[in-house]
Amino acid sequence: MLIEIFNRILSHDPPAREKLSVFAGKSIRIELSPFVLEGEINDRGFLVIPAAQISPDLRITMPLASAPLALFGKDRITQEARVEGNIALANAVNGLFENLPLAIEQETENWLGPVIAHRLSVAGKGLAAALSKLQSSVERNAGQALVRGPLPEAETVRTFSYDVNGIAQRTEALSQRIARLGA
Repeated sequence: MLIEIFNRILSHDPPAREKLSVFAGKSIRIELSPFVLEGEINDRGFLVIPAAQISPDLRITMPLASAPLALFGKDRITQEARVEGNIALANAVNGLFENLPLAIEQETENWLGPVIAHRLSVAGKGLAAALSKLQSSVERNAGQALVRGPLPEAETVRTFSYDVNGIAQRTEALSQRIARLGA
């Protein structure tokens, strides 16, 4: 099924298929955990199911969280990818990401119509932006935590809270006594 989806998206980009057709007989494995797309390039530039278990000529691995970044184009998603294998084939596959957002929107338009496809595209871009901000925030907070050191024990925080509460009560009692002296 993943090969069919990949080929439908490829059908919107004939120049990309021409570049891939040069690599007919080579195999690709794209891992977007837990999804794995594995196929062999045919002479028309489409992926087909390999005839036998083969070692891929190109392996691209990306975390699942990076999938929405495809809506921002190839530069953003390729930052997240780990690439191993045939460099020339990797460059050809990299070219596929150039028109990926448009191809996804066109394919969605075929299924759901132009208005819904556009709204999904806008929503996907928003989701990708939110995930990017979340990732930056987590990285920043983790970096700050590493600089500051480990978090204190729960008992230490509880004791500190009781101490602060006790000081607040004593301060309130002292201010009431001072107010009575002045009256």
